[in-house]
Amino acid sequence: MLEFYLLSLLSMLLTEYGFKTRKRAMACLRAAWRPRQTLVRILFWLIALAWCFVQTTQKWPVLILFTIAVLVGETAIIFVRRRTHQDLSRNYPLGRPLTHLLPFFFALIPALLGGLFAQRFFPDSFSVLQSYPILALKVMTSFTAMFCWSTMFTVSIVALVRSSKFSDEIEPHLGAGEVIGILERIFTVVLVLAGGLSAVGFAVAAKAAARYPQFKNPAFAEYFLIGTLCSIGLSLLAGLALSLS
Repeated sequence: MLEFYLLSLLSMLLTEYGFKTRKRAMACLRAAWRPRQTLVRILFWLIALAWCFVQTTQKWPVLILFTIAVLVGETAIIFVRRRTHQDLSRNYPLGRPLTHLLPFFFALIPALLGGLFAQRFFPDSFSVLQSYPILALKVMTSFTAMFCWSTMFTVSIVALVRSSKFSDEIEPHLGAGEVIGILERIFTVVLVLAGGLSAVGFAVAAKAAARYPQFKNPAFAEYFLIGTLCSIGLSLLAGLALSLS
């Protein structure tokens, strides 16, 4: 049920992280409820539902399936925000890495429930769900994750060991480092898809060469290595997942 998993994950990543800056993302995650984002998710699922409706005559099974996905997704968002509030109260200003991974785990629930439900009772509806263009969903989900979500996950890992790096810059506006990280991830994904996996090493070397004078500072060297390896690792996973499609 990969298609349903990607739909669930994309709806959460797109509205909760999307293409925001780090500052905007943290402000959104602090909010108890954001009506506009909820409406965007509902609209997203209505478009996906319309796709299925034009493919099948069994409307009710598909409607039940998507209702499950919406309810689970909204519950997941509430849980993620509560975890974010807990992280902030425990002096994790950028959230903990596990908190940012929760959408990936919660997206499994509607996928598994929906898949079992459809396969068991409505096999025709299950085949309709499989008609989604899987490659397009993978590309959209990976592309969305490479922006704000990857930034938040990376800085949350760095902050675990180098919290002083963010002590004066907890919520910056979009800066050069954030832009470089996004471009770095997109560039890495493109290289992997183009079969130039070995060229990723040269890209990392070029980035390191530009920052070489600052490596005399051990704190910066640790920050740079952890952030770069995490960022590159995420983009490698995304690129390999797409290349295996």
